Amino acid sequence: MSIKHKNKTISHTWDSIYCLLFSILIFLIPSNLFLKFGESSAYVNGMFVDYLLLKFYLSDVIIFIILGLSGWEIIHHKQVSGKIKSWVINNKWLLVFSLLLLVRQLVTVNLISIWGAIKTLEMLFLAQVLIQKKQLLINKMVISSLQLTLIFQSLLSFYQAYFQKHFLGFIFLGEPILTSPIGLAKTTIAGVERILPYGTTAHPNILAGVIGIYLFFLLQLIKIEKIKPSLPTLVTLMLPLATLWLTRSISAWLSLGIMVWLVFFGQRFKNFLNTHLNILMLSLIFVIFFIPVLIHLGLPLQPNNLSLSRREILNQAGLMMIFDHPVLGVGLNNFVVNLEQYAITKEVVRFLQPVHNVGLLVVSQTGILGMIWLIVLWKKLPKQIKVSLCLGGLILLPILSLDHYLLTIQTGMLLLVFTIGIIRATNQLVQERGVKRSI
Repeated sequence: MSIKHKNKTISHTWDSIYCLLFSILIFLIPSNLFLKFGESSAYVNGMFVDYLLLKFYLSDVIIFIILGLSGWEIIHHKQVSGKIKSWVINNKWLLVFSLLLLVRQLVTVNLISIWGAIKTLEMLFLAQVLIQKKQLLINKMVISSLQLTLIFQSLLSFYQAYFQKHFLGFIFLGEPILTSPIGLAKTTIAGVERILPYGTTAHPNILAGVIGIYLFFLLQLIKIEKIKPSLPTLVTLMLPLATLWLTRSISAWLSLGIMVWLVFFGQRFKNFLNTHLNILMLSLIFVIFFIPVLIHLGLPLQPNNLSLSRREILNQAGLMMIFDHPVLGVGLNNFVVNLEQYAITKEVVRFLQPVHNVGLLVVSQTGILGMIWLIVLWKKLPKQIKVSLCLGGLILLPILSLDHYLLTIQTGMLLLVFTIGIIRATNQLVQERGVKRSI
């Protein structure tokens, strides 16, 4: 066997391994199964807060395998030291601000803040691998994983919604225990209070976000790969829509509406996007920060709306944190830790959650230093990555504006990374094949 042929064989083997790992990770993104540790750090004034619990997820196992394989490839790549030196020289300011942010987190006495820095680095490294291996995100194995995940989560959700209980419980990929209605998300149907389905996620809104994003990308891949309609395909598409209806998630439905719009007007919009990247990104940021203003103005019209009143309290607390800690913020994962110093609530039950707006969450936790880091990063990114970020931001805009889980919960962070990665992959494939009406 020639060296050239041998190298091709090894490369094909590595690609197959990555495809398998990506497919497994896609299935595990909605999983809330984890090992917990550091429970003493999860208390705020005597109250246990799940968001502050240090967790090692089942999906982390696959992520570290992916990162390990990628690291092994980098180490064994020729002239890697020269490339690292070149990267450091070309990105010295990004590196400086990254180190400043990292040091700011490491000197925080709160363990959850340090853990937040570790998780952020993990997601950034994973995003880099997905972008580098983007061509491996478009294959039959990934499509099958999307279909399997949608069917599995939908069927489990139907069971939970109908029987109003969990199937097997936490050992079943992290399925929440639904035997006690206290603290669970509920709705009223025909005058009867019903528990909303969770699937294997931590909340119905998260389940809806996963279902909506997966459904959209499955449609994209089916069109790109020109897969003929079949009964299994139709079932895979209809079940998730029914699940979305069961979750009652407004943000997920709004995101799905944006996705459907992009399917039909994606090419025209992309032509605009290619020449107005900065304008679109600034517009997305403006909308994210304007939503709290609308909530503030709308609350007097619906003073008894608990969802609006809670969001208003969290938004006001976030603004006060920004005014008190404008340069460095309160630290990653420290919003809830500091919440009761700023939030005044008349509720009997203490409500300790991150602010339901990603813009306020980022600024309150990282301050001006974090904003400078994001600006420097944006300027250094290639145009293709900027396009993917803008499209991902547009798709996820309702969730970014009305929720926090894309930055605070493992499933949300992975969903955010996966969205950017697969948008980059589909865009490249569209360019190569000339597929019309796709993002």
